[in-house]
Amino acid sequence: MTDPRPLDSPAEPDAPEDREPDAPDDREPDASGEPRPEDGQVLLVRRRRVPALGFWVALVLVIPFLAGMVVAWVVDVRTLTGMLYFGVTAALLIGFPLALVAAVVDAVLERRRRRTAHGPGEPPVG
Repeated sequence: MTDPRPLDSPAEPDAPEDREPDAPDDREPDASGEPRPEDGQVLLVRRRRVPALGFWVALVLVIPFLAGMVVAWVVDVRTLTGMLYFGVTAALLIGFPLALVAAVVDAVLERRRRRTAHGPGEPPVG
């Protein structure tokens, strides 16, 4: 396939030297003297220090896995495959049900938060 552009044309049509200079920043500065962010830009601030659901799921899977490895060591299973078997079995039999409980609790708490939270000037939902 041949390129329809002439040989002396730039390879990239949007090369920086071909672009027109940007318009000056005409946004009004806020009280601190910095320009305000453009429309559509959102800054989310995490106010609470509660760990996310992913942290709890990882925790309830890792702790039983490590406990299974320790149990394997105590019952004198010294091979790596045997220890991994004990660890994975513990993570499946203990960690997955606990992860399910953590997910359900997080869903219930999030639903409760959404029902009680309301924005300025809005009545509470529910």
